[in-house]
Amino acid sequence: MRKLTFALIVVFAATLNGSLVNAGKPPSKEVVKLRKDNATLRSQVASLKAQNRDLADRVSGLQSDVSELRGRVSTSTGQVQSLTGQVQILTSERDTAREQLGSVTGERDQLKGQVDSLTGQVNTLTGQVNTLTGQVTTLTQERDTTRAQLATAQSGVPGALSNMTPSRIWNEVLPTIRQVFRTSGGRRFQVDTYSSGNDYSSQTFTYCGFC
Repeated sequence: MRKLTFALIVVFAATLNGSLVNAGKPPSKEVVKLRKDNATLRSQVASLKAQNRDLADRVSGLQSDVSELRGRVSTSTGQVQSLTGQVQILTSERDTAREQLGSVTGERDQLKGQVDSLTGQVNTLTGQVNTLTGQVTTLTQERDTTRAQLATAQSGVPGALSNMTPSRIWNEVLPTIRQVFRTSGGRRFQVDTYSSGNDYSSQTFTYCGFC
């Protein structure tokens, strides 16, 4: 539109100028005014041309900026797509990690319950071990004491028998010997008992070395 206006002004000015020259008459006020308007228009045209060039340069710069921005947008779009893919992968990995964490947490809680239960059992068994240890200590002392007493008693049996009456030996010692022969003697140690009422009784102790 600006170029068309400029062309019409130029044509009009040239036609007017030619007509005035060809007439050969002094310029009238109207011609002077028209020439002045023509000069103003020429100045405006020059200004418009300058503005047009400036606008063209600016448009060219803006087009370059637009191209650059489009390139950046394209690059950013690729980056966004790549980051979107990474986000999806990381989201999936996060969900998997959460599931694994839930499983491990449940397993940990289960193992913790087992540990608590086993700890209670260990404490109970420790108490039993301490009790049994005390019993073993007591029984060991009692055994040692009994062995000492037995040794003392065994060492004193001959002397004790020598001081006993035949009646006591018959009634107190021989029944024990007979019981030992019968229960532990086997074929080598045997005992035979004969009794006839309350008046007669005999006991025979036999040792067989080759049996």
